[in-house]
Amino acid sequence: MLQHGPNGSGAGFEFSFLGLWHPLFSRFYTPACTSLFRVLKRKGSSAVHSLPSLCPGLASAATAAPGIQFPFFFPPKVFRGMTMCTALPQTVRASQGTEEHLMERNVGDLLNLYNPNDPLDHAWTIPSPWYFDPDIHELEQQSVFAKTWQVVGRADQVRENGDFFTADLAGEPIVVVRGEDGQLRAFYNVCRHHAAAVVTEPQGRAKQFRCPYHGWTYGIDGALKGMVEFEGVCNFERAKNGLVPVMVDTWETFVYVNLDGRAARLRDFLGAIPEIVAPLQLTKKLKYFDRRIYTLHCNWKVYVDNYLDGGYHVPHAHKGLSSVIEYTKYTIENFERACLQSSPLSSDAKSQSGVAATRQGRAFYLWIYPNFMINAYEGVMDTNLVLPLGVDKCAVVFDYYFANVSKKALKKNQASIKVSERVQDEDEAICDAVQRGLGSRAYVAGRLSVRREAGEHLFHRLLHADLTRALNRPAAAD
Repeated sequence: MLQHGPNGSGAGFEFSFLGLWHPLFSRFYTPACTSLFRVLKRKGSSAVHSLPSLCPGLASAATAAPGIQFPFFFPPKVFRGMTMCTALPQTVRASQGTEEHLMERNVGDLLNLYNPNDPLDHAWTIPSPWYFDPDIHELEQQSVFAKTWQVVGRADQVRENGDFFTADLAGEPIVVVRGEDGQLRAFYNVCRHHAAAVVTEPQGRAKQFRCPYHGWTYGIDGALKGMVEFEGVCNFERAKNGLVPVMVDTWETFVYVNLDGRAARLRDFLGAIPEIVAPLQLTKKLKYFDRRIYTLHCNWKVYVDNYLDGGYHVPHAHKGLSSVIEYTKYTIENFERACLQSSPLSSDAKSQSGVAATRQGRAFYLWIYPNFMINAYEGVMDTNLVLPLGVDKCAVVFDYYFANVSKKALKKNQASIKVSERVQDEDEAICDAVQRGLGSRAYVAGRLSVRREAGEHLFHRLLHADLTRALNRPAAAD
């Protein structure tokens, strides 16, 4: 059956798959059908048996399955931009193997399910397959995390010559080191001999790096210094076999790297962000105190979405926090690659324990595309770095900074972190639940609050731009 959305608004269509409206779907182009069927399959539907009623060319692809009937709500713009045709290719054959072929992932089709040109008041969220499709996840790794400036550490970790730390980015092992000349460098942490990790400690100080596998040594400038028992090897040039460099730079107290050797400078990537943050005087006023790492069972984008909802969830999911900030005076301002959310701190915050009750002024929540957040108050800051661990799993690294990190302030700082931990526990429960809901047959995409969710809209458009740019890039360009 075909039915208008809630209140007759036309906000969506509801389909009963034992009686699909044949004329509507028989005109859709193969990718549109394929994308829909793939979504249904992943959401647990056995409605593939109804395919013969959609397109004549699908008759041979239908497989026996118990009949089911359920309402499926689909946004009307979910097929935007897809070409029309009459049937799928005749190469589809009736077998389990060809059914799998029918369900093959096509990333381009999934990207076409989202329209980045819709203004906020007409926009939908990115569709649910983006949160659990492995090909989308892989494309994000290569076109987002491997091509944007990513925070990997702090400048105080490499303050002295010889200081180093290791990190992982988009599946690549990285080592960042301060050279004897005082210059900050970064390299792939991969030995040029047989690919072992050269540096195995998370951080430290060194005069050279020695690979633990075959003993090759490298200077902290990346140059290959020595090879054990390597005499007689023809056409080997030591100068060309040093550690492979990676772009590295710093802003405020943060160390950034970029795996794309052709990327714009960090200052160009940040745009207006330094000017936004400058009045907070983060580097001058605050010192690193402690770290917490949380593992969430959700796609990394779920956590970012939650962060960027303009405080929409605060009165409902964070009842304690809602008494600290002035929710009704919450502001959201988008920039080219960032979103600044801000709120006055409530004058009746006495109900909160710890230093949260004594903060004055405003709370600032700054998101920098794609996965870094800075949360600043008076004399207190924490940063959140969201790291994908898989298609439905991510880590969130919390680093805490305080104006006073002396022993005298220890209990006060720990009390502040306890407040943060409670909020994070609440967010973790919400994000895990959202990931489960995204896999439901009842959901494909949702609408956005004009008052609250401009930041989420920006995030989705930036992500779509990066993914489509990478997908359309000729192979030779890589």
